[in-house]
Amino acid sequence: MKRWILLSISLVLAVGIIICFTSVSVKAETQEKISTTAVYDSIKIAQGETLTDIAREYNTSGVFTDSEYIEKIKRINNIYTDTIHAGCYLAVIRFCE
Repeated sequence: MKRWILLSISLVLAVGIIICFTSVSVKAETQEKISTTAVYDSIKIAQGETLTDIAREYNTSGVFTDSEYIEKIKRINNIYTDTIHAGCYLAVIRFCE
């Protein structure tokens, strides 16, 4: 289980990027601190693409499991089912250290 502490929030005025913030991840079992930057991007859904495909492409940091990432993306975008449509836009989150 990881806890997130929000250190700073700043708006970024660039096409496709919504918000960038830095946080600290604390692993409960080791109390190891890892500084992580989260970037929210806007992506266009391709034909045949699923939330699982998007999770596999953007959830590469190991911060979330794919199912946790999908639930986070659904919550961010106010999606209540697993159905997404080609040509629509989604806000997704990426993490970099």
